[in-house]
Amino acid sequence: MAPLVSSTLVVVTGANRGFGRHIVEQIAKKVQPASKILLLGRDSSTLNEVKSYITAKNSVDAEYYSGYECANLDTVALEKFLTSATEGSAFENLVVVHNAGTVGDVSTPASELSLEDAQTYMSINFSSMIASNNLVLSVFGNISHRFVVHISSLCALAPFKALSLYCSGKSHS
Repeated sequence: MAPLVSSTLVVVTGANRGFGRHIVEQIAKKVQPASKILLLGRDSSTLNEVKSYITAKNSVDAEYYSGYECANLDTVALEKFLTSATEGSAFENLVVVHNAGTVGDVSTPASELSLEDAQTYMSINFSSMIASNNLVLSVFGNISHRFVVHISSLCALAPFKALSLYCSGKSHS
């Protein structure tokens, strides 16, 4: 990734561990000092660790929201966080990285999945991503350059026995 040459607001879901944390660490190296990274996840302790790490190693500001729960997305609280975390700031770029989600039950064939299984999976991986994306884009609609990245998963590299929910979700993304 080439350095972003102007102020950038970065929003990363699933930012507290694994691949999400790695994404945040790499982006923090590439953004300008006037930029800000918003970390969304479920665990305040690990989100705070990521925030501390990237702000100590890079000239970038960061805030975190530990109430990001895909299965039960609180859009009111998320919108409040987004607006308060960026109050008084102006950005030329918006980068949104959707990394939160699950591959679902990879051991159960589609014929054995319940309606509740399918609804829960789609809520976590599809509906919450759309709602988050729409919210972020509406709150920051004044930013002229917008980039949205939807991360795949290990399923792109490794075979699993039963991927009916995963494939259904990806076909709608």
